[in-house]
Amino acid sequence: MGQKNNLAKLSNQVTEKRIQRKYTPNQKQEILNELALIPKGEIGAYLRQKGLYASHIFNWKKQLENGTMKPGRKSTRNPQEEAYKRLENENLKLKEKLRQAGLIIAAQKKIAELLGDQTT
Repeated sequence: MGQKNNLAKLSNQVTEKRIQRKYTPNQKQEILNELALIPKGEIGAYLRQKGLYASHIFNWKKQLENGTMKPGRKSTRNPQEEAYKRLENENLKLKEKLRQAGLIIAAQKKIAELLGDQTT
């Protein structure tokens, strides 16, 4: 019966929801602040609850000390610029097709003239 109690305690420590794997600098700072308030004997339980490893905390503290904990890159994607580039590429392809069609028509005219001269 003592084993059942231990298993119940262990199952309470595991989170059922999906654990976030990427943290913003603000979230990292918040976690580090929370860890500073937790007694050393309870840090392991806190990390398990959050789905974190001691290596995460070590790296985050190192980043904080080095000043490399910066906000993540924001997307530099511009939908209007992408649409412009797509349309520009489409325009170039259509111009090439038009040039080819012009060459074909010119060739057909020459062939028609040559054949027309021979049949008369």
